[in-house]
Amino acid sequence: MKKKTVPYKRKSSVSYFLVMSLFSIVLLVSCQSGKKEASDPESIRNSAEVKDKVKEEFVSVQTTPVIVGDLIIKLKSPGEAVSDKHIIMKPEVSGKIEILFVEEGHRVQKGDLLVKLDDRELTLNLESVDAARLKNLSELLLESQFSEQADVEQTVDPEKLKQAENEYEEKRLLFRQGKVTEEEFEEVSRRYELFLIESGEKKEEIVAAAKGLTQSEIDVKKARLNLEKTNIRAPFSGIITAVKVSQEEYVSGSTELFTLVNIERIQVHAKVLES
Repeated sequence: MKKKTVPYKRKSSVSYFLVMSLFSIVLLVSCQSGKKEASDPESIRNSAEVKDKVKEEFVSVQTTPVIVGDLIIKLKSPGEAVSDKHIIMKPEVSGKIEILFVEEGHRVQKGDLLVKLDDRELTLNLESVDAARLKNLSELLLESQFSEQADVEQTVDPEKLKQAENEYEEKRLLFRQGKVTEEEFEEVSRRYELFLIESGEKKEEIVAAAKGLTQSEIDVKKARLNLEKTNIRAPFSGIITAVKVSQEEYVSGSTELFTLVNIERIQVHAKVLES
């Protein structure tokens, strides 16, 4: 008996067929499994819940009502703080500083005593001019006591004098109210004074002026005023800055003592770019 010989080529064809068949079966099973999962109600429901959850998620935001107003922007820039009310304090009379009540940064109120100048010389001057006034007054009284009493003949019509007096009082009231000028008031006042002199009503004042009593009284008022100026007080409330003097220092009318600054209203001057 003869043996049949199978060619090698035929065996290869059979193997290839078997491999392809096995691949087709695996692919078919996979497709069926995918279709089954896609058509599974549980899978469909889970997928829908995920989509609804994504849709229901909200983003938290903060809102502000829209209003019309100024836009405030914070900037940093070098500047200078300036007060609209500040003065350099100077004495009105010369003298030595007896007491300096303030220092740098000291807060003061209106009317507070800031500096006390030595007033001994001005006190002596006041006593001197007051003594001269008393001397002139004594001379006037002695002369009036021993002089003959003579009647003064009036040469002025009483009606004209009364009219001038009424005009003077009216102009004085209007001048205080600022409704007439100083020149108009002085003209009326001078006219009324002339009427009084002519009528003899100002005889005592004229005699007193001739004796030097009037000038003595003026000198006393000046001396008393200068004495009051040795007490330097605050003209308004504020803070003391730039103190330039010390106690026991001699000062005059041109000496700068310190600066008084009112800080109720402060302006800041700074350079800011428009952009």
